[in-house]
Amino acid sequence: MNTDDCTLDTCPVGLSKIGFLPNLGGNAFMVAWFGTILIAQIALAIRYKTWSYLFGQACGLALEVVGYVERIRLRDDPFNNQTFIVYIVTITIAPAFLCYTIYLCFGRIVLVYGPHVSLMPHRAYTIIFVTLDIICLILQAGGAAWTQADGINPQDLDRALDLLRAGLGLQCASLGLFVLLSLDMGIRVLRNRSTWTTRYAHVRQHRAFAYFLVGSFAAALLILARSAFRVEELRNGFNAVGDNAETLFMVFEGAMIGLAVLLQTIFHPGYILDGEWRATSFFTKQPGAQHSQRRAAERESGSTLQTEQKSG
Repeated sequence: MNTDDCTLDTCPVGLSKIGFLPNLGGNAFMVAWFGTILIAQIALAIRYKTWSYLFGQACGLALEVVGYVERIRLRDDPFNNQTFIVYIVTITIAPAFLCYTIYLCFGRIVLVYGPHVSLMPHRAYTIIFVTLDIICLILQAGGAAWTQADGINPQDLDRALDLLRAGLGLQCASLGLFVLLSLDMGIRVLRNRSTWTTRYAHVRQHRAFAYFLVGSFAAALLILARSAFRVEELRNGFNAVGDNAETLFMVFEGAMIGLAVLLQTIFHPGYILDGEWRATSFFTKQPGAQHSQRRAAERESGSTLQTEQKSG
């Protein structure tokens, strides 16, 4: 049935693409939540000069705000195709920008312990995951926009949905790989305590550094859970049961992303890295394993000499 001329007075809301009238209170809360965190992120970026981190956070949070505002607008006219397009595109692609900020932090974590400790150089992690993130963003945005093209036929709609699902699926795979490499990094760090670089010892000694590590890992898991939900939600298209269950949407989309950005704000890298955000950037060069091992040997030798002098 063609719903182009439908209104709430002439057609049941179930015929709309969203399938229901979004809850005003829940969506207004999400607008306020993401808006407040966006303001906090701007303030923190000004304080700590973390502009690259702010770029990802600001884009992601602004898109979340726009997406939930459009959901509220759909209450008045759920048959408005333009409003639905803006909502579905912004909500879909926003987490890709948040993933970008997680990947920025991971490269810096590698430097804080020493690149020789990790499986790959810190730049390799950044290149791999940011590249995957960009591909996810293109697939998701293109697929979501294509599904709403005027006069789209069923075959093209299926292709557009496949493109959208591919973007979300790649995001799940990318985050899954990130989780595995994070665990690998954690194991390597624990096994090589004696070779940790001394350059950033003060960062590791920060009282909240461990929480920062856990918070970043948890944020990745939350976004992974959200992306997996979106893949399942779109398995049968926009009119699937999952799309019409707002409770599931608010839990797996709203709450998951809301908690992720909260963790990324409470454990802000500008504060945790103790002023070393720029010093641990993509372009930073750091001594390798031999240098760190030599420094560790020198410290051990110095401690032994002091012990001998005291005993003498």
